[in-house]
Amino acid sequence: MIGWNFSAQENLNSWFGGVIDFSGGYGSRSVTLRQTGGTQRVSTFNPALFTMGGGPQFAYRRADRVQPFVRMIIAAAYTNLNPDQNTTSILSGTSPSSATSDTGLALMFGGGVDYRMKSYSSFRLAADYVHTFTFNESNNNVRVSAGINFCIGKK
Repeated sequence: MIGWNFSAQENLNSWFGGVIDFSGGYGSRSVTLRQTGGTQRVSTFNPALFTMGGGPQFAYRRADRVQPFVRMIIAAAYTNLNPDQNTTSILSGTSPSSATSDTGLALMFGGGVDYRMKSYSSFRLAADYVHTFTFNESNNNVRVSAGINFCIGKK
C-alpha cells in the first residue's frame, strides 16, 4: 500500500515525549473468481487502511545531528476493502450480511532516526510493525515512512 503519515510530538524532557499519529494507506488488488460451470469473473478491490492513535516515544539525543527514537502507539484502525460495483452486487446477492469495512484496534511498535538539517527541521526515516484487529482477524504489516520534521520549541 502507498499512503501518507502525519505525527506530532510533545517532548516532556530531552529523552521522553508523547506522540499522536495519523496514517492512511491505499492499494489495489484483482482476484479471479471461478464459478461452477467454468465461468470466471475478475473482482477488483481498492483497500484502504486508516489509523489514528498515540503513545510514548523515547529519543536518544547524545549526538548533535543524528537522533534515533523508539515508540509504541495504540490506535484505532479503519479498513475498507472498496470492492468494485460488480463484486458489490455479487456479494449483496449471495451474502447480504457480508461487510466490506470494519473498525478495530491497531498496535504499532517501531522507531527510526531523525537527521537534523537545521535547528528547526530534520529528515526522518521510520519503520513500524503494525498489528491490526479488524474483520475478526489480526493482520501483521510493516509501515515505512520518510519525510521532513518541523521543530517548534527547544525540548
